[in-house]
Amino acid sequence: MTRHRLFYMALILILAIVLLFGVWFVMWWTLQQPKAHPLAGQAKPDESAEELLKRTLDTPEIVTNLYSGNFIRIQFKLVLDSKKTREELETRMFQVEHAAIALLSSLTPDDIRGERGLRNVEEKLKARINALLPTGRVERVITTKKMVQ
Repeated sequence: MTRHRLFYMALILILAIVLLFGVWFVMWWTLQQPKAHPLAGQAKPDESAEELLKRTLDTPEIVTNLYSGNFIRIQFKLVLDSKKTREELETRMFQVEHAAIALLSSLTPDDIRGERGLRNVEEKLKARINALLPTGRVERVITTKKMVQ
């Protein structure tokens, strides 16, 4: 009988340790610093809204066919690293439009669907525009209008 009693006590002790570890892990996991949302943190420290606006640029509304035959009407706001980059991109806007059309024409509506799809398009477009710039860079591409038909 003492053997069974010793076995049950050991089993209870092991279960208690596993339970405590589980509680500790859940608390540790939930109390970690949350990662910044990809849409957050556009302004530089100590930058006013007016200063941020001076280094953003709106693309014209772009209408093009998707790979699937559907069409998309879309517009972007480009957050740039400086006013000088804004001036550079204003003169290269036709190249920005071409980069957007080339990217969008290789996608289907499913590729653009949802937050993840939209973020993917924004990141790819950002990389293509940055490749056009000899100096400066696009910090973020934000979709301001989107309609797929």
